[in-house]
Amino acid sequence: MQRFYHHEVQQYEGLLQLLNGLFEKYNTRDPDVLPALQAWLDKAIATYRGMGKSGLENMALSWKADLVTALRNINPATLERVTQHRYQMQVAIAYRLLQAAGAQLQSDLQGCRQNLDAARSLAAQLVTAALQNGVVTDEQLEAAASQEALEELWKDMAADAGIALGQKRLLMQVSRYDVWILLEEILASIAEPA
Repeated sequence: MQRFYHHEVQQYEGLLQLLNGLFEKYNTRDPDVLPALQAWLDKAIATYRGMGKSGLENMALSWKADLVTALRNINPATLERVTQHRYQMQVAIAYRLLQAAGAQLQSDLQGCRQNLDAARSLAAQLVTAALQNGVVTDEQLEAAASQEALEELWKDMAADAGIALGQKRLLMQVSRYDVWILLEEILASIAEPA
């Protein structure tokens, strides 16, 4: 089954927004930063599990294990018990985890957005080719306001063999649902006055 990239972007952006709140807590020295980070890690683990991303789930579980170890007053890097400056060690571990989580989410978002940008470019080329070849008309593009109309437009475009091949290539890159969203964006940009 093809990945639904728009949904993944939404999931990652939700996690990133919550993570930004954690950075705010860290920056203001909020004493709630450690339990809030633990709650965020639980949400990240559940999100990755729900997305079927076992590698990312494992990484989040590893981050949580580091935090839990620090909360037990054991330095996760050395595995030695900390008897002095415990809170400072815990906050330092939290900072390291915040940095790692932020970098990972940015990387995940960038990958999804690159795939969507490539798919958007191909979809725009397909729409342009369909217009140039007379497969669809401007009126059909303007009338494609609902999902059913988009699906009908997609079928009409498939009448041209070259465009049908491009459609297959596009569906190999992204899910059908991504295609509908991309088509809607492309048609909206075409409809805007210059």
